[in-house]
Formats: sequence, C-alpha cells, structure tokens
Amino acid sequence: MELSPYEKTCEVLGIQCSFAMLGKLEHIEKQWEQLMNMYPYCTDYEGVNTTTNNPSVEVDIQKKYSLESISQTLDLMIKELSKEIAKTRTFGSTNKSALLMYSYVVFNGQEYTVFAMYQCHCKTDFKSVVLLAQSFLNLFNNEKDKVYPIETSYKVLTDKGCLPSANQRQIIMENLPKNVLRYDCSHLKDPHSIQSVLDDPIPNCMTSVTIKLTKNEFNSFALWCRSRHLSIQATLLAIELKAYEKLFNRKGNNAESISFLVPFDLRRFLPFESDCIGLLSETIYPTLPISIINQSIEQISICLTKKLKEVTNINSEAFDRYRDAYYCGNMALMGVKHTCSVSNVSSFAVMNGLSQPLKDRFVDFHMSGCVRVPCNSMMEDLTIHTYSLVDGSFNCSLTYPYGIIQTSVAEAVLKTFKDIINTIN
Repeated sequence: MELSPYEKTCEVLGIQCSFAMLGKLEHIEKQWEQLMNMYPYCTDYEGVNTTTNNPSVEVDIQKKYSLESISQTLDLMIKELSKEIAKTRTFGSTNKSALLMYSYVVFNGQEYTVFAMYQCHCKTDFKSVVLLAQSFLNLFNNEKDKVYPIETSYKVLTDKGCLPSANQRQIIMENLPKNVLRYDCSHLKDPHSIQSVLDDPIPNCMTSVTIKLTKNEFNSFALWCRSRHLSIQATLLAIELKAYEKLFNRKGNNAESISFLVPFDLRRFLPFESDCIGLLSETIYPTLPISIINQSIEQISICLTKKLKEVTNINSEAFDRYRDAYYCGNMALMGVKHTCSVSNVSSFAVMNGLSQPLKDRFVDFHMSGCVRVPCNSMMEDLTIHTYSLVDGSFNCSLTYPYGIIQTSVAEAVLKTFKDIINTIN
C-alpha cells in the first residue's frame, strides 16, 4: 500500500511515551516480541520486512541518575530512549520503526517497572501510541484477544471527495500567510532567567520536562475560561504566544500574521471504531494579524475562540484529544513554515482499557514527540511539541534536528506557562 504524501513526511517523525507500573513485571522481552507480532505495521508498513532484530533495551536508570520521583524518572526514560533512537539511522525506514526501553526502580521501598516506547509517526498518531502501550501492558495479564484495527482517513476522505484537487491545493498555498511570526527558540532572551538541574545537552532528538499545576490551580484556570465563555484551547494558545514573546527574540521583523494550527480527533467524524491505530489528519488553520500580539491574553483568547468556531464545528470547551500541542519549525507539508497550535485535552482516558489487575498497578504516563535526522553541528531547524495533560500538567519537548538543546529552555517555557496561568486566575 503506497504511503500518502502526508505519511511520507511523517516517516521522519516519531512519537515517544513512557509509563510506570507498580511492582516488577517480568518476561518483558517476550511480551514486546508478542506485541510486534500482533501489530506488524509497527515495524513493517509495506508488508516486506520481518519484525526480527528489534529487541527491547534494558537500562539501569536509577544507577545513571539521582532520581526523586516517578514523574522525573519517566522524563529521563524518554531522554534515554531518544539517545537510542539517535544511534539507529534505520529508524523511519520500513525495516525498523519501533523500540522499547525498560528499567526497574525503587522509591521508599516500593519497586516499579518503568517503560519508554517509541513508534514511527508514519501510521501511528498520539492516540494510537497510547493504545499500543495499553495492548502491551495487557499482555502481562494474558489479554491477547483484543487487537486494535489499523485505519486510515484517506480512503474515506477520497471516497467522499473531501480531499482538495491539485488546483485547489495550489489556491490554498497561494493564499496562506507569507510572513508568519517566528521566534529564535534556540536561545532565551535572558539565559540566566532559569537555572536547570538537567542542563546537559541531548544529541539529535529531544528533551522532555514536566511541570504540574495543582488541582486547584487547574480548576481555577478552567473556571476563568468558562466564566468568560472562552475555549480552553484558545486561551492556552494565547498563553503560549505571550510566553514565547517574553522568552525568545523574533526571527526577522517582517511578520504580518500569526498562524494557529489546531489538531482535533478525526475519529469522531469518520466511520471507524474509535479505538483504532492510524494516522488521522486533524488540523485547521485560523490566522490572526500580527497586531493581536499586543493585546491581553483575554482579548487574544476572545479572538481565537471566535476563529475556532468559524473554522470548525467542534465548539465544545474541550476537543476529544489527549494532548495540547504546540508545533513550531518546518511545517512545509502544510505550507506554513511556523505555526502555533493548541487543542484541548478531554475525554481520552489514558490506559482506560487496561485489565483491572493492571489498572490497579498503573502509576503514570508521559508522551513526547521526536524527529529522526542526521546530526549536524549547525542548529538550523527546530520543532517544539508541548503537551498539556488532563491533570493540569504541562510537558514541553524540544527537538533540534541538526543540533543539541538545553533542558533549561524547556523548563523556562513551562515555568512561564505556569506563571501566566496563575497570574490570570
């Protein structure tokens, strides 16, 4: 089956997640091999290659780092997984597109098993990766019957005549904003504004850091949005925009507009089983003039809320999405070189399909994005993913395809997000 242009672009993209379970899970290599046999498209999209030579990797994470919490451990597992992905240049090709890393850790006398899993973005989106992680864990309870189907939106969209023709695509490209706001996210305006305890650079892929709001902070923020009839995703977009304006210098001075990319869950609108594996195209592009950046967060949120209701029929406060996402960097596929994006987290209950004994042992789940390209000393291209989880935590993952990054940058972004949210409440 030939890949669509979108899927071909996503061959160089990856999704990583990490998760923790109470107690010591054994026979991990066996269960991972079984998962790859259950879902051969994780390693073999074209039906040519086998799933051999794809073993899981054990790492002693507690020996390598001074760990303080499970949340920190999960971030560091993704960091270690990123290094493994960077080592293997075959990732993204059809012969190998998945990797599992695991470790055993102990906190206060309690043993945990922690995992980090990588999947190619070519035919797996964020919900798909959660379902794959769920399937993997269920194997430890001999739950082998449920195999999620793989689906694609392209056949349905083609059959319904929803995909634009070449002429329509050309018109869209010609009318996209040309001078879109961009920031130099590789350096903070004030490099001394935040001190990081994880300041070592990570080669090639990404770093992941999480800052959590308390339940009261998150509820207060949601109430602030609701009382003003603002969508949460629009408000988070405004906050991200203000944060980047505060932290980073703009690239060039000729920006005329700000383009916002808003992802949503296309599974809701297609005749698919809601729990399916696939890469489902899910984006809209509201655009605002550059002058909007001088307005308050509330004023920007009002404009964005109105825009979102104009361009999509998803008018609820929360999209049926797992994460908020912020992408900036090379978005050549969409025709926009730089975008800000936020959709809101909602009813996607992570690991809700775990069998009960495993659900009782489930502890936490983190997710991040990455890009696999050869390393280069030049830091030219940048992609940033920010996820806002349903419990009010923010996870920021930064990727420099051609260089290295400092975790202090991600920490500065997240600290600024949190400061702004607590200020407006």
